[in-house]
Amino acid sequence: MSLARKKVGSGKLLLQHNIEYGFWRNLIGGTIISVLFSGITTYFSYVENNKTLFIASIILLVIYLLILICNKFIINSFGKMYVRVLIGNIWE
Repeated sequence: MSLARKKVGSGKLLLQHNIEYGFWRNLIGGTIISVLFSGITTYFSYVENNKTLFIASIILLVIYLLILICNKFIINSFGKMYVRVLIGNIWE
C-alpha cells in the first residue's frame, strides 16, 4: 500500500478518501469503549432514577451499537471507495 501511495503522490481526492476511511476506522474503534461507558451510565441513571440521563444514555447506546453492528459494511464501503480512487490514480 505504501508503494502505491508513493507512486500516486498526494492527490486531493485520494487524500479526502483516506481521511474518510480513517475517520470511520477510528470511530468504530472508539465505539467499543463508548458502548461500555454508555451501558454503565444507563445502569446508574436507572438506579438513581434520573430519567433525562437514562433516555440520553439509551439513545447513545443504541447509536453506538448500530455503528458496531454495521462496522463491517462501513469499513468495506469506505475501503472500496478508497481503493478505487487509489487504483484509478495509479493507472493515470
